Amino acid sequence: MRNLFLSRASGRVAGVTLIELVITIAIVGILGAIIVQFVQPVRSYIDTSRRAALADTADTALRRIARDLRLALPNSVRIDTSRRYVEFMLVRTGGRYRYDTDTGASNTCTGGYAADILTFAAADTCFKTLGNIPNLSDVTTSDYVVVFNMPTGTDKADVYQSSCGASCNKSQISAKNAFTGEDRIEFASNTFTYESPGRRFFIVEGPGPVTYGCNLTAGTLTRYWGYTIPATQTNGGPPTGGGSSALMASGVTDCEMTYDSSLAAQGAALVTMSLTLSAQDSRGDAESVTLYHAVHVNNVP
Repeated sequence: MRNLFLSRASGRVAGVTLIELVITIAIVGILGAIIVQFVQPVRSYIDTSRRAALADTADTALRRIARDLRLALPNSVRIDTSRRYVEFMLVRTGGRYRYDTDTGASNTCTGGYAADILTFAAADTCFKTLGNIPNLSDVTTSDYVVVFNMPTGTDKADVYQSSCGASCNKSQISAKNAFTGEDRIEFASNTFTYESPGRRFFIVEGPGPVTYGCNLTAGTLTRYWGYTIPATQTNGGPPTGGGSSALMASGVTDCEMTYDSSLAAQGAALVTMSLTLSAQDSRGDAESVTLYHAVHVNNVP
């Protein structure tokens, strides 16, 4: 009898009463409500921070592209048919070339102040500038001097043209010299065909153009530079011919670039860019940020 009583007593101690169960459920509910109230603001903060980071990354990338586009050689901007790659020659510096001399002055690369004009329709290897040009110290022998660049396809006035030999509108720089109130630019022997209406010349970074391109498969926006000048733009992919590259943004799910040359009569054009970056929110859902940017491009040769 005693053993049976102890067994039943032990069974009652090991069990859970209805009151205890109700109390437990109530406590769990209260704790759950407290946790929800704590987690929701944290989740909102994380989502807001992620959106801000996406927007900042997209904005920084578009501003970097815009900054380079404003330094693009006139009429050198071109966009491939996929509208995801924009290519252009980046201007390092520029100025006005000397085109007239005093009576009796000789046009040699060792001449005096009034000499060393830029010759057209005949081979030349140097010219002096009207005034000192900015950033002359940054000019290298990989750079090119360009005179009167016109839209792609203009014979002997297209910086991308390679079939013109030593009669192109560009020539690789061989030396630079600074003087008081003027500079002298020396370059590989070349016959420039067209004079610039404003007597302007540009020095573009060598050895080649700059490209910004979106790879939607990899979800990246990349800057490419330092590759060989291509006669035609690579379509639907990054440029070839070596060079370097740098990642500008990841998580890219959409990208579109356009080039509007309807303002050509005013010596201008408009480049528009749309960039979409995506990431997962705290619930695992996809969230996107889309930014749009427009850049006016100077096309006065």
